[in-house]
Amino acid sequence: MTSGFLAIRAPTAHNHCMTDDALPNAIEREIIELHATFEQWFRGEGPTDLDRFERVLAPDFTMVAPDGSLVQRSQLMHDLAQARGSRHLAITVEPPEIIWQSSGSCLATYEEVHRYDEYMTRRRSTALFHRSDIAPNGVLWQHVHETWIEPPPK
Repeated sequence: MTSGFLAIRAPTAHNHCMTDDALPNAIEREIIELHATFEQWFRGEGPTDLDRFERVLAPDFTMVAPDGSLVQRSQLMHDLAQARGSRHLAITVEPPEIIWQSSGSCLATYEEVHRYDEYMTRRRSTALFHRSDIAPNGVLWQHVHETWIEPPPK
């Protein structure tokens, strides 16, 4: 399968000793890798459990969906469990931009393009991350806010 994802840079730090300078690169890797996992999941490919999602979403993770609804972590996990293999989808992530950073936390924004067989959608996402020694790329997703740029057809 050919995906529209950006190339992933080699890690610049180990999770347990990541510096603030390495945090933006870790966040870029995480955004790209998690969206690749979403793409595989919706296609019914890759791992069959939710482990990757569980390991990177903070316990009190929240998301504002493009329609304005507030989604709690538990609801997102439930919805993902039901959606495995539910759609043929390709996701492209534009390079993220770090718009705020403090010790151990970053706010990033990026655009996503979702290509389905019949149509395409675009959304702008803003995500808050915190450094974490247990997450694969050393960062946890704390909050995401998505806004339609190009919604699905009605």
